[in-house]
Amino acid sequence: MYFGRYSQEKGIATLVAAEKQLPHIPFVFAGSGPLEYLLENVPNVRNVGFQRGESLETLNLPSTLKSIGREMFYRCDSLKTLVIPDSVTFIDELAFWDCGGITQITVPRGVTKLSEDVFNGCSNLHTVYLPDTLTEIGPGAFSYCSKLKNITIPDSVTYLGETAFFGCSSLSNVMIPGGVTKLERGVFYACSNMGYLYFTGEPPVFAEDAFQGLSAGIRYPSVLRSAWSQHTSQKYAGSVYWYSYSVTGHNYQNTLVAPTCENRGYTRHTCTDYGCNTYYMDTYTDALG
Repeated sequence: MYFGRYSQEKGIATLVAAEKQLPHIPFVFAGSGPLEYLLENVPNVRNVGFQRGESLETLNLPSTLKSIGREMFYRCDSLKTLVIPDSVTFIDELAFWDCGGITQITVPRGVTKLSEDVFNGCSNLHTVYLPDTLTEIGPGAFSYCSKLKNITIPDSVTYLGETAFFGCSSLSNVMIPGGVTKLERGVFYACSNMGYLYFTGEPPVFAEDAFQGLSAGIRYPSVLRSAWSQHTSQKYAGSVYWYSYSVTGHNYQNTLVAPTCENRGYTRHTCTDYGCNTYYMDTYTDALG
């Protein structure tokens, strides 16, 4: 069975040609696209259609699935319930582009990168669970997710791509983990409800327009004031104002995170008081690679 878009980049022409050589084997195609005409008059191919997924509301993907292809669920407007199995380790670009019915997503633990525009246009997405294996949030990954109010970016993330949260107009306060080493252009562009961005470690490398389209407060740990001093006079093309926040007066539990081949090591200090989410990172060590 083939499930997806009928287009040249998907290799549809090659696939249909191969199936014509196997007339004794039945094939089912579910999808739509510019090369749909190639499926006509092929006796062993049944095209069940897909269009824009108006009738697809619930989807449980098989536990053997390893990856989700580019545009796999492109504009499945009615898709509301989606369970991505833990076996999935890669989700390609635009996989859930404009799936306006999805309200909640749990990204499996094996996924290390959110590809470009992967959830772009999921306008009703309000809850996202990201794994502690994730290292990159790609360009436009959550653009126009206008109902997304909160998101916890795992400590494992080191890179936030260009316009990753563009138009997330319900986001209020976001914690940027100390492992993040690079912020690209306009990561939080048009996040009109943003109150504060909390940086929990040393400053990353900022693109010169990293805060383009953002009006918010930028907060950083007071214990790292000297490291942040060269940035607090910068706007990075946004309307931002800088504050340090105190990390004293808390009961911290210290966790040593060892370096890997790709990521730096550090010490994470997490407040154990009930209801307190304060934490910060320091004592960085170089990656092993």
